Amino acid sequence: MHYQFIANIVTILSLIFGFSSIFLALNLKYSMASWFIIWAVLCDIIDGKIARLSPTPSEFGKEFDSLADMVSFGVAPAVLVYMLAFGNQFNIQNIFVVCLYLSCGAFRLARFNIYSKGRPRGYFKGLPITASGAFLASFVLWAHRFDIGVRQEIFWLVLLILSLLMGSNIRYPNFSNFKAARGFIGVSLLLLSIIAALMSKGVALLIIFFTYVALSPIIVGDKDTPIQIGNA
Repeated sequence: MHYQFIANIVTILSLIFGFSSIFLALNLKYSMASWFIIWAVLCDIIDGKIARLSPTPSEFGKEFDSLADMVSFGVAPAVLVYMLAFGNQFNIQNIFVVCLYLSCGAFRLARFNIYSKGRPRGYFKGLPITASGAFLASFVLWAHRFDIGVRQEIFWLVLLILSLLMGSNIRYPNFSNFKAARGFIGVSLLLLSIIAALMSKGVALLIIFFTYVALSPIIVGDKDTPIQIGNA
């Protein structure tokens, strides 16, 4: 099968979801815009799993995926937060934190593309932009679910922290390189997460992504040991 071709189709779908989220946010449909980012996250997970089925890595697929990620998890969440929290106040502070988030996201993607050419490891260096965008979307869903008016200063702080984490050398687990994550256990956890997200109207997503952002570095630790993939 042409796994890379299928993976690229799913990447296009992720890009479409991210681009649609931007239009929804501009039309003040914040909850729906957040869900479209979450669907883009799901596509990003799926296209990676499909791409790894191919015996030959695709440099094109990796670069294409990064470009889609910049739109879906960089630009789309930034527009969502800007419209929701800063929409009526055009000032230097708001522009700065949004541009900082976009810049650190782009830096994170570029660094990943360069350093992932070596041996695969069990961790990412810096918070993945996918997790960052997903956290912002789930944060908005949580606020919308309980009709909570979040102050601008809170969004400033969240964007600043996510930006610094993406640009940092803090290690986050790369679950995609573990056998369990690629097998039955990984698929089951993914399905359970989707069910929990739908039943809780997105609240479970905030718990999941907050746990990954805040606690995952503790799991990884300081080891710099390459991992073994498959039967290698």
